[in-house]
Amino acid sequence: MNFFKPTNIKEKPLTIAHGFILWGLLVFAYFLFVVNWTAASELIGRPGGKDGYGILGTFFPNASDAPSILTSQAVNWVITIGRGIGSILIGWLIVKVTHKYAVLISLGLMILSLPGIYIPNYWGYTIFRTFLGIGGTTMIVLIQPIISAFFPPRLKSSVSQFSPWFYPLGVIVVVAPFVGSNIEFEKKIANQWQTIFLVINLLALIPTIGFIIFGSRFDIYPSYLEKQKEAEKQLGKDKPSLIKFLKQKETWYWTLLYTSWLISVVIPYTSRKWIIYAIAGSKEAGEKVYGLYNSILSIFFLLFHAGMFIGSFSIGLWSRFRLKRKWFISLILSLGVSFYILSLIVFRTMVWNTDGSAKHTWLFYILGLLMGIMLWGIQGVMLNLPHEYPNSNPKIVGYRFGLIWGLGYFGLTILLIIMSRVASASPVAGVVLIVVFSVMSIGAIWLFKEPHPEYDTFPSKTTTQIKK
Repeated sequence: MNFFKPTNIKEKPLTIAHGFILWGLLVFAYFLFVVNWTAASELIGRPGGKDGYGILGTFFPNASDAPSILTSQAVNWVITIGRGIGSILIGWLIVKVTHKYAVLISLGLMILSLPGIYIPNYWGYTIFRTFLGIGGTTMIVLIQPIISAFFPPRLKSSVSQFSPWFYPLGVIVVVAPFVGSNIEFEKKIANQWQTIFLVINLLALIPTIGFIIFGSRFDIYPSYLEKQKEAEKQLGKDKPSLIKFLKQKETWYWTLLYTSWLISVVIPYTSRKWIIYAIAGSKEAGEKVYGLYNSILSIFFLLFHAGMFIGSFSIGLWSRFRLKRKWFISLILSLGVSFYILSLIVFRTMVWNTDGSAKHTWLFYILGLLMGIMLWGIQGVMLNLPHEYPNSNPKIVGYRFGLIWGLGYFGLTILLIIMSRVASASPVAGVVLIVVFSVMSIGAIWLFKEPHPEYDTFPSKTTTQIKK
């Protein structure tokens, strides 16, 4: 008998309340992953001597051993590669061991990253962080079968709208303590990096224990399998598999869209230092500017990520109505990228002054908030699209989201390496690439079929909500 997939399993009702418990455990686990991942960039510190502190100060106590920009970025690349691997394999793992045990394996991988912080070698640390990347990213993919199986269509759009909240929320938790702080405070916090990572990893035991108790093997319930068989009969020869999805044009359209969107929301924050180098004209001048304006930049990024909460209740509401999706998504992405370009111009020409003072910060902050409202707010509308196409079911959605995240993060890693190499030679060219790669998403959405071409193009008095 297969321990993971017994044939005599007792079936329980798939209630909305149970769905919310499982969803809550998974988004909390994803939140912890984001905090863990993002904290590495705030705790990175600098290598060598009396001035060394943080992660790099621990691994590179001698200034002469200081890593290059490419080496110091290696951990982020490894995690994004891990995120790609985990996201692609998770669909296969769900089929083999059921959803519940796939979740527990992924949570185990997150916790397995813990020994890496005590290994006295940077590359050993990096290898263990890969487990974090593989396990952590799958949380957001594992949410999708829960949404598909436990919630009716109208609730699906709402839950899809709120699920992305936990990425910006995680970033805010990491960034907020550094607003208004001085270098001594930053050093003090960064030197506690091992304790901070230990606490975050231990907190991951909460969703792990929760899923042991409340986790459901709903995907092998007889009624669920019967529905799957009916759906597969309708699909005929189009029965879902990883290979078939890789052969579909839509998979690569999603890769282009999601990679480009990731560039627009992740890189402005994670690569903020060399963006400042580009604005200042050199690394030396950029370090000085970054030190003077770090508090202002922190507030900007807090507002950018907080834009998610406003965007969900404004931009995100679009998916609740019988309205066409493509033109709206393209418009919002265009506005988001435009606000980012304007924020760079405003910082260079109005906020930054040679005497170290700051002017017109209010406009800079407003642009950060508007950028966040657009780029984060539209995520829920985009992520609801796979649920809206005909013949959608938990198995198809699981495969689809696994590939969206997996190939998207592979694409992000490739473009991040390209941008880092270009930026090390010319920071200005690196910033130009951020904009170019972000703009690709605006065109990518037009490659898709409209899920419901019969829906209204623009809102009107006759436009109705999706009520099922």
